[in-house]
Amino acid sequence: MIEGPNIYSFDSRVRYSEAGEDMFLTPGALIDYFQDCSTLHTQDCGVSMDYLKGLGFAWIMISWQIRISKMPKLGDPVRTKTWAVSFRSFFGDRQYTLEDPAGGEYARAFGIWVLMDMVKGKPVRVPDHMVRAYGIGPKLDMEQVSRKIRLPEEERHCEEPFRVGRVLLDSNHHVNNAQYISLAADYLPAGFPIHSIRAEYRKQAKLGDEIFPWTGPAEGGHGISLQDAGGDAYAVVLFQ
Repeated sequence: MIEGPNIYSFDSRVRYSEAGEDMFLTPGALIDYFQDCSTLHTQDCGVSMDYLKGLGFAWIMISWQIRISKMPKLGDPVRTKTWAVSFRSFFGDRQYTLEDPAGGEYARAFGIWVLMDMVKGKPVRVPDHMVRAYGIGPKLDMEQVSRKIRLPEEERHCEEPFRVGRVLLDSNHHVNNAQYISLAADYLPAGFPIHSIRAEYRKQAKLGDEIFPWTGPAEGGHGISLQDAGGDAYAVVLFQ
């Protein structure tokens, strides 16, 4: 639903399928809430997925910056909010929050999307009518960091590679951005407390691609680079 100036939200409860071993919301499920909220905003503001598909367009996520105060637990009611804060050529910048019913904040995020012409395989400038459809909302107080994530070469080691199966794919026929977060989280040390997540998406992994996870300490946290056999990263995720 639309609430306030150009802010979209939906209500839910943390389900068992979204909780981890500790019964708290998992990092991947948190991304799902944020991603689903922006998708529903698109569906309800007049530029739906079917409309975009008819143009040959799709919104593709290229980076996340997420700050976590605490995670909700199984059964907790939650409200997810999102709104656009700027459009720059073919980029769309969004903010997100996950809140309790009283407005207390579990997490907030800044995400950068790019509008792609999926036929030509190139970014396309966001049309004015799409900007008007989404509208512009307020910017949250978040330290802005570079979307580029650099992991030190030393102390990194490669985990067992794996191939992309259909379960990881979305309607764009590549690994969904939330799946990378879930995959990367599997390589965190046991009991690692997550207060922030940054993710940079560099290229699309598709069905049958082999992914080599490289892991190691980075920027006071733990970094995971999910890359191809040649060392080019599909996605880089930093947990702090």
